Amino acid sequence: MAWTLYDFANSSFAAVILGTIYAAYFAVGVVGNAHGEGDLWWGRVISVSMALVAATSPLLGGLADRAGVRRPLFIGFTALSVIATALMATVEPGMVAWGFLLAVLGNVGFEGALVYYNAYLPEGSGLELTGGRGELNSRLTFDQTISIGLRSGE
Repeated sequence: MAWTLYDFANSSFAAVILGTIYAAYFAVGVVGNAHGEGDLWWGRVISVSMALVAATSPLLGGLADRAGVRRPLFIGFTALSVIATALMATVEPGMVAWGFLLAVLGNVGFEGALVYYNAYLPEGSGLELTGGRGELNSRLTFDQTISIGLRSGE
């Protein structure tokens, strides 16, 4: 059950925070997008955060495997994303640097945690990876993500 709930939460973050609500708020409400500046800054958020994850994942992944600290890194990256997402509520129009920093940290936390999440799939989920409960887990996550996305527009 915990695996399904985590999967639901991280899928919701990607669909609702990164893909729609915060992305649009940052681009239009925080930066201003009259001439595309907001879209430019949002592109920078994604580029910087993904570059950080790409640069650090091999080293941290190796450390996690060799030193046995996969779980603490998984929890730490997840906590980073949760805290940054919660602090996004403090971003007001014109607070470009603060909004940028929180978005980068939120996405680094999200994407960084996925490195360890994926490493646990073969052994830690307790689910069959083909058929049965694995498919049910994926279907539930998809349905829940769509439901949250639809509710966020109310």
